Amino acid sequence: MTSPLVSVVIAAYNAARYLPETLESALAQTHAHREIIVVDDGSTDDTAARLAPYRSRIIYIRRAHGGLAAARNAGLRMVRGDYIALLDADDLWKPEKLEVQLDVARRHPESGLIVCDGVQFDGDAVLDSGLLGRTLARARDASPGGEITGHFHRAFLEGSTITCPAQTLIPRRVMERAGALYRLRRAGLRLLPPDQPALPREPARALARSLALPAR
Repeated sequence: MTSPLVSVVIAAYNAARYLPETLESALAQTHAHREIIVVDDGSTDDTAARLAPYRSRIIYIRRAHGGLAAARNAGLRMVRGDYIALLDADDLWKPEKLEVQLDVARRHPESGLIVCDGVQFDGDAVLDSGLLGRTLARARDASPGGEITGHFHRAFLEGSTITCPAQTLIPRRVMERAGALYRLRRAGLRLLPPDQPALPREPARALARSLALPAR
């Protein structure tokens, strides 16, 4: 069975001080079949210089400043993967993040969005120990297997259920159906009603400026 290709899209604007650590977390993924696309949205800091040591391992796009949605769309036009993972330039992933989400996707092929939890932090200070909305977090914690799957479109429309794009893994077929990211709220995603997000449990330990890792 061919290992799925994951396209990691990182949009960056004047985030040079965070980018190396963010890239290292993407490059350290235990799922090695991936491409990393970094879109420099007209940064005026030393983003290009900070990316120089990584240029052989990433796809680098430099564009005039147009905002986060436009930068992400520029990256999405370049993807070749079976799945898309959005990662903000100041966020981090644990090494197993993609591997675990891909396992969930394999077991729930009907899901159009695979979401995990995480921790928001600033330095050594934990600002928020959970990134899922309260209702979904409670439902996930009450599930014997630590995972829930179902039609959550209404929940996404009625409130903020996902804190940051770094929590998500999106099948390419869903992004192709949804089209360009036309509006960004906290999750930065346009979702379709028929798709069933699967939400795995977060492990006891996680790091993040916003990072998410589901447990096995």
